[in-house]
Amino acid sequence: MKKYELIAFDMDGTLLNSKKEIDKSSLDAIKYATEKGKIVILSTGRCPSQLQMYVNDIPNLRYLNCLSGAIVYDLKEQKYIYTKTMPFETVKTLMDITKGHDVMIELLYKDTFVQKNQCDVIEEYGMGIYKEQYKKWAVQMDNLIEEFLKAPFEVGKVNFYTRTPEERNLILKKIIDANLEVETAYAETTSIEISSKNTDKSVGLEKLCEHLNISIEDTIAVGDADNDIGIFKKAGLKIAMGNANKNIKALADVIVNDCDNGGCSQAIYNYLLAEKELAL
Repeated sequence: MKKYELIAFDMDGTLLNSKKEIDKSSLDAIKYATEKGKIVILSTGRCPSQLQMYVNDIPNLRYLNCLSGAIVYDLKEQKYIYTKTMPFETVKTLMDITKGHDVMIELLYKDTFVQKNQCDVIEEYGMGIYKEQYKKWAVQMDNLIEEFLKAPFEVGKVNFYTRTPEERNLILKKIIDANLEVETAYAETTSIEISSKNTDKSVGLEKLCEHLNISIEDTIAVGDADNDIGIFKKAGLKIAMGNANKNIKALADVIVNDCDNGGCSQAIYNYLLAEKELAL
């Protein structure tokens, strides 16, 4: 079996179980792999501040490929290896697209910014499981659009949260019709993630591989949702979680157990380390 040097784990629906926790079996496997010299990274649509509650619990974690490839961060050196932001006019146009629609907007870069009255009822936008987390990590503004336009700040990614899949489809059509230089991916049940053109998790992985002087062919990507499509097209081995959607399973070389039943530890023992007898 080919030897791999690095494994990149998506967070939600992958390394995080359905309770938004990391299983002990995953933590034990990460510790075992990193002590053998392997590199384990997070590869996620979340921004750095949304990861703080997890990073200290993950053994020997050093690198983050976050914001869907717009940020690569070295935790040990506390420095950014790579960043990419969206033009102000692109963010403004995206905001304009939401007019006439009930959409919760999230602006992300190093932190995440939302509107307070929408965050208070985030469950109505299909994001109820994250409510307590948003209370801890989000910068909540009284009027997000007005405050951003008055005093713009850096944005690396925009998330739209709608109330229904039908509303999400309408918003996506408007984004496509606007011919913006962006990448889009469906997320959760009624959400859209929007990044700069030619930016996805594969870009962050490529930048990190250049930094570490390793081949992207020597990496494994593990994921479950559409924002993993880009990295699945570039990584040496693509592993879909058992709970992954059909698009990811179709691209995968391997399918492991779901996020509640040891899928991540399987990926480490069986494929990163090729020690199948340890994957229980």
